[in-house]
Amino acid sequence: MGTLRTQNWTMVSRAAPSLGAQTRKWVKIMADLHLIYTTHGKDGDWSLTSPQCPGYLVRRDTIDQLLSDTPRIVDTWGVPPHRHVWHHEQHGYVDPEGSGYLIRFVADPGYSNEERHDTAGRLKASIETGFDSAFKLHQPLLASGERLLIAVHSADTIGWCLDQLATGNGAMLSEHRGEGAMYNLPILEDGDFGESRWSIETLGLTRVNSFAELFDRVMAQEAAELDYSPGGRGRVRMRL
Repeated sequence: MGTLRTQNWTMVSRAAPSLGAQTRKWVKIMADLHLIYTTHGKDGDWSLTSPQCPGYLVRRDTIDQLLSDTPRIVDTWGVPPHRHVWHHEQHGYVDPEGSGYLIRFVADPGYSNEERHDTAGRLKASIETGFDSAFKLHQPLLASGERLLIAVHSADTIGWCLDQLATGNGAMLSEHRGEGAMYNLPILEDGDFGESRWSIETLGLTRVNSFAELFDRVMAQEAAELDYSPGGRGRVRMRL
């Protein structure tokens, strides 16, 4: 992992719009452009997609070719004005049951660090050995049938994570915080979080809150919903 080396482009200086598309009752500002570079296997080719440019996919034999062509590719996509360009590296794997996975982590200097790579490496090891079946049920499925796992950092904002997702998609956000403790949280592009699909309004958070704050709030909300009635056995009450 960690093969992507990004470049500085003049295109990142475009002015950002003041408001973006509205999702549910809260404003989703699409001020940033997220570029996703994906490969499957050591000898696989590389593809470029972006959740801000749905329907576009370009392939090249090598990552160097794709990086070199990226400014021209994005220009042909007619990308709207944006504040910043983020580059994400994404690797495809298959677990022992034949389920496809994608592991994603940001590749930009200053943000791509040992912590993210460590999380991504642990996710890869879990895929190779196979996740617990109960945990696997909570991993959102993409339209392709794959499961997307994003290695995040505590300080990553909710908006930054959501803007990596195409319409209707979801992902499992994961962070390793040392001593084998992996913090995992399923999210959906429409703004639902956790196994019980809490809305961002219910959680009392906004796009600028961090993953750490989101995780803590979801855990507190889930704990408050535990059913300790006879037969409940501490299970989370189902929300219909």
